[in-house]
Amino acid sequence: METEKRESDYAFSKNLVLRSVKDQVQRAGICAPPLPEPQPMSDEQEKLLEQMAELIIGVSDFLDRNRKFNILIDAFVHVMDRQSFQRLAEKVFVDDITWAKIVTLICVVGKTVAKILANSVPSIVSWTLDYFQNNLQNWICSMGGWIMKAQHKGPA
Repeated sequence: METEKRESDYAFSKNLVLRSVKDQVQRAGICAPPLPEPQPMSDEQEKLLEQMAELIIGVSDFLDRNRKFNILIDAFVHVMDRQSFQRLAEKVFVDDITWAKIVTLICVVGKTVAKILANSVPSIVSWTLDYFQNNLQNWICSMGGWIMKAQHKGPA
């Protein structure tokens, strides 16, 4: 019975984190790669998940208005990896574990993921365009260009 409860609680935690990250990414208007799908839960768990997600959104909205929080998230994005996340979590929970700290950590993760994606997409597009301009454009032009190629021969 204890193992079943533990697995159920972990499934709930996993679903809550996934839901919160998806919410933050959607709210930021970013297309993200698919995350693992939430596991099926009982109606009671689904209702609680919905309530917790609303709470996390409220906390997240409150934190969004905090300039210092946003500056810290912007900085954390640049060093975020598994090890830095682990160190952050250890520091957050060094004295004790509370529901408030857990909810705040979930908010930090959601905001960080959204920022990483928001920062990565423009960079990757910029790298791609630079590569085209510096390495492919002469070849494309020497082959008659995209438009010329499409008009005369159709797609390659």
